[in-house]
Amino acid sequence: MKAKSYLFVFAVIICVSGLLSVNAIQAKDGAQGIDPYTGIPFEKSSSVESKNPTQPSAPGCIHLLWDVTHGNPFGYDPYNKYSTLRLMLQDLGISVTMTSNLMAANLQENYDILVVNLASSHSSAYTFAEANLIESFVRKAGTLLIMGDNVATPNWHIQQVAQKFGVTMGVSSLAAGNFNFSTFAIHELFQGVAQITYNSGGELNANMPSKEVAWDRLWPWWMRKGTVAVAEYYQGRVVAVSDVNFCDNWRIGLASNRKFTENIFGWLKGTVGSGDRPTWIQVTSPNGGETWLVGRNYTIRWNTDKYVGKVYVEFKRAGGGWFNVAPWDGADNNGSFTYRPNGDDVSEQCWIRVRFRDDASIYDISNNPFRVRWGGLSKGNEPGGVANNVDTGIPTEFQLMQNFPNPFNPTTTIAYQLPAASEVVLGIFDVRGNEVRRLVQGSQSAGHYSVEWDGRDNSGQPVSSGYYFYRITANNHTASKKCLLVK
Repeated sequence: MKAKSYLFVFAVIICVSGLLSVNAIQAKDGAQGIDPYTGIPFEKSSSVESKNPTQPSAPGCIHLLWDVTHGNPFGYDPYNKYSTLRLMLQDLGISVTMTSNLMAANLQENYDILVVNLASSHSSAYTFAEANLIESFVRKAGTLLIMGDNVATPNWHIQQVAQKFGVTMGVSSLAAGNFNFSTFAIHELFQGVAQITYNSGGELNANMPSKEVAWDRLWPWWMRKGTVAVAEYYQGRVVAVSDVNFCDNWRIGLASNRKFTENIFGWLKGTVGSGDRPTWIQVTSPNGGETWLVGRNYTIRWNTDKYVGKVYVEFKRAGGGWFNVAPWDGADNNGSFTYRPNGDDVSEQCWIRVRFRDDASIYDISNNPFRVRWGGLSKGNEPGGVANNVDTGIPTEFQLMQNFPNPFNPTTTIAYQLPAASEVVLGIFDVRGNEVRRLVQGSQSAGHYSVEWDGRDNSGQPVSSGYYFYRITANNHTASKKCLLVK
């Protein structure tokens, strides 16, 4: 009987030991349970130790570091669920290294791009020291991709990093009908992208210095939530995406997801690799003292040591801010760009700035101000007066310009253009719709016109401060704009 009891106890010990061993193996390999990011059984473990070089490979290319310091139990790394992505990055000239010790990776010295992925950081949260290291890396021209997910996953593990750049991950979960979305801002990330497909991602909020550039829906706009955010932070760039599966081995096979992924790394690459960018730009025209007339074409010219990449060509008038007059994604850096000033540009002090698109520190401004003028003005003091034709060029479309200056005291200039001969009536109206001044009435040939309002009514009396509307009717065309008289 005693022998049987010993045998029974021994058998129990063996069984329990076996179960503990199996559980330990499963816990180590991440093979137990369901992948919380896809909802399917986990199939393959990661191999951090066997594929974790401490220094980047392929000298001369761009170096990406994929961080798995905080636990990667479900295989979310470039050798398992992102192996197709890794091959794509190699084709883009980006070498990939993985680390399980971020603080020892010599981030600033060795790498250009860092990936912080919630699923690759599933077990614990980033520390203050690590978040500060990453912030310093981006500040000094490093770039960062942050990947979060829905509210059922531990977004707080990467929140310390994301909030360094004004982003809050995992504020809500995408509704099932919004896994495919196409509400985008105008940004390089979405060139050639018809829609983005998420698995079951979340939604994010972005505040300065970040901004949201994609949303889960178009309408109703007050209910939409952010799905992609970007930041240009000091010398670096950040992209935040609220789904860890958008570029996994399955979804990167979708044409739009692949293009979106290529665009992300192309935009991040824009701030690294000084060999493919100029080191200086010099604006040569206009450079001070020139006079431009509204409606005519002028060539902006610049010199540079390398005619590569794209530039923003920016205009500024006295009292205003810089705005880009080139295409939204920049003009070719070929040394010249043609611009036609409009009525909003009129000023005695204007400047041009040419800035390399992928590095805001490379730019030049015209040395001295130039002027933009209408070319001739009619005071318009007499009711029924006719505005002066200020340009002999024939416009191709009807247009009413914003008055300048605005607000004004006591006078302002209103410009318009006619593509064909027209019967023109231009008047000033108060907020109740009553006409207070008739500035133009009569037949006019095609051309560019301007008229000045001196702040008086049809009887010659000064009008009171406040908002007024000016409206033009020219044959079948009608347009109106608002102006503000301040005394």
